[in-house]
Amino acid sequence: MPPDSAVTASSSSAARFQGYMTAATTAWTTDRNLVEGLLVGHEAAAVAAANFSIGVTLFGRLVDRAVELFGHVDGFDPYLVEWHRRAKRDRPSGTARELTARIVGQHPNLTASDDLEVVSIRAGSSPGMHLVGFDAPGESLELRLTARDRSAYAAGILAAADWLLRMERPAGLHPFDPIVDALLARGTVAA
Repeated sequence: MPPDSAVTASSSSAARFQGYMTAATTAWTTDRNLVEGLLVGHEAAAVAAANFSIGVTLFGRLVDRAVELFGHVDGFDPYLVEWHRRAKRDRPSGTARELTARIVGQHPNLTASDDLEVVSIRAGSSPGMHLVGFDAPGESLELRLTARDRSAYAAGILAAADWLLRMERPAGLHPFDPIVDALLARGTVAA
């Protein structure tokens, strides 16, 4: 079953049983409206994210700030490199697409995704590495996040499930960012 139909089928099941679910894939985004309608129609809730790693969420916020700073300094060209295991099918990954959207959406000299140099590597068994850089003639700055295994993703999915069950949530799809904000508001967060 292709990923998009798997998410749609899972959403349908969760909706019928007024259940909860998390969707940690991006191949289903063409069905997003259908999934949202199924959930709302059956008063079910879900959390959807390209990546459930708390570190990736915070990394995205660092990238936002870096673009805000370097986007206004002439000569610093932004770029993105991502590296995943050989068997990963999507290129670029959902996380890389989200980072691209963040960079292009804020950088004053970029107007489209094609304006940003994005390199996707598929080799070996790396669970995931994302590097965002800003290169100028005299210096270069790089922000890098490397997953060592999939435990960070699992921790985020468990946090999302806990958030869904903690209190009644409005029907439909919810982003992961507010869950990370809630975790941060509690104090120390385990990675």
